[in-house]
Amino acid sequence: MRIASAIVLTGLGVVTLSFGGKDRKTYGWATWFLGGAAANAAYGSWELSIAPETEQLSPTKP
Repeated sequence: MRIASAIVLTGLGVVTLSFGGKDRKTYGWATWFLGGAAANAAYGSWELSIAPETEQLSPTKP
């Protein structure tokens, strides 16, 4: 879910930079969107790296 939200926030940041103009407010919004995207991507990849493998959770076979 975090990776998907990072993709959405990246898209919002790119659209803001593309169509927002050249003022400080545009860069401020884009910074928030892209910063949130970076945070969500980092946290999501960390969660995936510490998640247990599916094979470890399955019951042992006789």
